Amino acid sequence: MDILALSTGEAELGAAVKGMTEGLGVQSILKDFGFDASLHLLSDATAAIGIVKRLGLGRVRHLAVADLWIQQRVRK
Repeated sequence: MDILALSTGEAELGAAVKGMTEGLGVQSILKDFGFDASLHLLSDATAAIGIVKRLGLGRVRHLAVADLWIQQRVRK
């Protein structure tokens, strides 16, 4: 899937969401096989970390609201 980002923060968030999505998929497959694996998302992208740690859009513009599920997931 190609993503057209209008800002570096948006691109960084897209990469974090993609990584988390794939990590959750692998975690689910491992659970099906009886393995309990934890998931840790690491990033050096300051903008993405800031967006993920806050709740809601904040002052960010042009962000796909569908990507904000990661904020709730990180809070758990």
